[in-house]
Amino acid sequence: MKYSEFWPTEPFSEVIFNCWKLDFQDSSAPPLELELLPDTHASLVYINQPYFKDMKWMGSQSKNIKVLAIPGSIYAGMRIQPWIDITKTIGDKRSLLNSSIKLAPAGQDYFMEWGPTELFKGGWNHSIWEGYLNQFIVRQELTVSPVIKEICNQLLDGVRIKDLSKKIPSSIRPMQKKFLQITGLTMTEFRNINRLEKTVRIVYNEEENVTNAALTTGYTDHAHFSNDFRKYMDSTIGKFLTRPEHSKPASAAGKKE
Repeated sequence: MKYSEFWPTEPFSEVIFNCWKLDFQDSSAPPLELELLPDTHASLVYINQPYFKDMKWMGSQSKNIKVLAIPGSIYAGMRIQPWIDITKTIGDKRSLLNSSIKLAPAGQDYFMEWGPTELFKGGWNHSIWEGYLNQFIVRQELTVSPVIKEICNQLLDGVRIKDLSKKIPSSIRPMQKKFLQITGLTMTEFRNINRLEKTVRIVYNEEENVTNAALTTGYTDHAHFSNDFRKYMDSTIGKFLTRPEHSKPASAAGKKE
């Protein structure tokens, strides 16, 4: 099983956070249940299983996600930036929270015109993908909400919710309502999920210990992070990182003390 990601360049990066692919081509392997972190991005997901193909919009996820990966399959998708308004395509993002809907036939037909084989074979072909993204953004009528983009960036920078009105020319209540409509999440959910994901990535990718990673991302202490992780994942970070899909090669360096 191989997982890879591709980050588009500007101007596509303002709309598309990243593209991802999970290649599970070993047909002799047993099915594998994957547990994923909550995600503040809505995604367009392509499923290519031996006897089933589908495309769907998946909403933002405010809790852990469990999916069953089938051997001989490819799963791929695009994560949409949280400040993108997709109301004309699927309606209010809040209605899609923790759920999914099938992509309209016109969208599926357009995707098939480009050819999944070309899009997903081997490594990431940037020119092919960005050509597809350019047309996809236009056809799906994806538009940037400048105010929500600014709020998202402020929250990611650690600005407190109650202080946003000092930086954004609007009162907090209308901002919260608009934020919920565009992102599908409350400001608190958005802040907490991003902080949780960032901490886990530091622990996993940089092999930092949990306490140091948590303090770096704004948690008050180890217990604060652990409580947050259990709230969203119903588990501990130790159990999460020892799951089979998160295993690293034996040559990987040990965790820092």
